[in-house]
Amino acid sequence: MSKYFLPIAIGVLFLITSCSTTKQLATMAPEKNDATSVAYDAKTSFLPLPIQIPYTELSKQLNVNLPREMYKDTVVEDDDLKVLLEKTGDLQLSFLDGKILTTLPLKATIQYRYGTDRLGVKLFDTKTFVLNGVVELHSEVHLTNWKLSTKTKLEKINWVESPTMSMLGKPIPVTYLMNPAIKIFRGKIEKSIDDAIAKNVDFKPQVLQAMQQISEPFTMSDAYEAWLQVIPLELYTTQAILEPKEIVIEMGLKCMMETTLGKKPIKKWQASSLVLKPVMSMPDQFQANVVAVSNYAEASRIVTKNFKGYTFEDGNRKVVVQEVQLWHQSGKMVIALTVQGSINGKIYLKGIPKYDAQTKEVYFEEMDYVLDTKNVLMKTANWLLSGMILKKIQKQCKYSIAPNLQEAEKQIKSYFNGYEPTKGVKVYGTLKSLDLDQFQLMQQGFVVFLKATGKVQVKINGM
Repeated sequence: MSKYFLPIAIGVLFLITSCSTTKQLATMAPEKNDATSVAYDAKTSFLPLPIQIPYTELSKQLNVNLPREMYKDTVVEDDDLKVLLEKTGDLQLSFLDGKILTTLPLKATIQYRYGTDRLGVKLFDTKTFVLNGVVELHSEVHLTNWKLSTKTKLEKINWVESPTMSMLGKPIPVTYLMNPAIKIFRGKIEKSIDDAIAKNVDFKPQVLQAMQQISEPFTMSDAYEAWLQVIPLELYTTQAILEPKEIVIEMGLKCMMETTLGKKPIKKWQASSLVLKPVMSMPDQFQANVVAVSNYAEASRIVTKNFKGYTFEDGNRKVVVQEVQLWHQSGKMVIALTVQGSINGKIYLKGIPKYDAQTKEVYFEEMDYVLDTKNVLMKTANWLLSGMILKKIQKQCKYSIAPNLQEAEKQIKSYFNGYEPTKGVKVYGTLKSLDLDQFQLMQQGFVVFLKATGKVQVKINGM
């Protein structure tokens, strides 16, 4: 998308370069309007950012952070048991009835003390058992202050085997000995799961870091010395939604987008200015209004660089453009051409840039020589003043941006096919439309508005 926004804007300037006939011209330049900066009616853009977190990805992160030792009780005097619970494999997250189902394989090492303590005589012995089982936990999910929080409940433990021990001649299942301990360690296991999820799914630091990165002006085109700047305004989020294979969080960014020419612009955004807002729902389509701001001085230099040497001919008479200068006067664009050939000097025209949405062409309305240039040409090169010549110039000034829009569309789609702005984060989407919206002529520059619509989706694989 990047490097083709400016050719669209510069297309306006290209129109100018088809104008000029021999002898030294002594023309007067139209006055420039005074202004210190480019000001324009900015339009905001909205980018919905549905974030998808697969359960498999969240499982990976939890397995990295969950301790191997889930519970340890080393005091035997209170209940005749010492218990050590250890994670023996990776936990797995999945979807079940609107909740997250966690299955966690555990090994329980149990030391059971049995015997008697009578009349000051302690007669005890211990037996050690190792049990393998799988814990099932159910978690309710909420998004609070940009953190994914859960309320987890241990539902059951499925023991792989159930060995017995003989006491007083009777077989007693060893799992029966675990029942008193379960009430104690279940809370710790539940808290371990909740804490691990909260630690791994805190979006705020990543979101603010991402905003810092995207708000940094970056070059779109070295040839045109073009810079794109995104200025975040508000960030929205809905509650987390549990889908069969993933957690979905609908986020949306309200921002300004603008393009400038010349030196790298000063960064306009500060993290403290971003407003975080919870909302109930989010539109599923993005609408981006990209603003291309062209300062006349920079635009003049770049147009001269790109179009110097352009030749206009009429029979055996011709002029070659050496330099182009642009400025604003009373709602019109002044085009100053320094020419050499049949005539030498500067000629000045005025016109109003317009855009034909049907033909996707930029053209000038009311194009004409300024009065002084017209008077000088009447004496030195009146062949340029004929209506036929002026219409020919005006016709040549039409500039189709259809190829630029097509190429820009191609570039945008390349960003929507698994583009990875940072490791583990991929962008997918579709572009519905890309159109030039309007021009806005200002005192020290002009603004081109481009409108893009479509859908975008962010997938996280490597949090």
